[in-house]
Amino acid sequence: EEGLCLLQDARQKVGTYGGDRHPTSIISEKTIMCMQRKLEILAPLTESVNDLARLVANKEQVIDRLVSGADPKTVAAAAFNIEEKIKFATHPGGKPENGGRGNFNRFVKSFKLPGKHDAILRGWDLVRKEAEDWVDKCLARADLEMRKETRRQLAAPEKIHSSQAGDIARRLRSFVTCIGEIGRA
Repeated sequence: EEGLCLLQDARQKVGTYGGDRHPTSIISEKTIMCMQRKLEILAPLTESVNDLARLVANKEQVIDRLVSGADPKTVAAAAFNIEEKIKFATHPGGKPENGGRGNFNRFVKSFKLPGKHDAILRGWDLVRKEAEDWVDKCLARADLEMRKETRRQLAAPEKIHSSQAGDIARRLRSFVTCIGEIGRA
């Protein structure tokens, strides 16, 4: 973002001196437009990937929060629906350099990140590598909570009609599915 600010400041100074239509000024303006678009796409994706990495690094604490009643969407934070965010950030066909540039303004409003961009690859890598482990840990915890509840119900003098363990299992499932492909592993 610093580089973008520097270019914008320089471009503004050129305009002050009457150089708005100079070829280098026009190219600078196009560069600024491309950088702004890239940041529009890259910043939220990076936030989502970083949030998923934080969740991955703290799986047990995340699961504990969900068991304690935390809202899955809130826990997922920017990682919520990450699979769709990665798809949205990827240029159709994965190669923005092949996008039509006949109308530069249309191109700059529509291009996205290359399929091999580091943020795209890192996001997919995290989702794919962690899917099975998330599912296994959430299923194991849901099973544990169900067994605890069964023991409590068997020991209770009266039948308990609500299921805390069922609510926990729903929150765990909801969390796993709300962060995308992880829920379909």
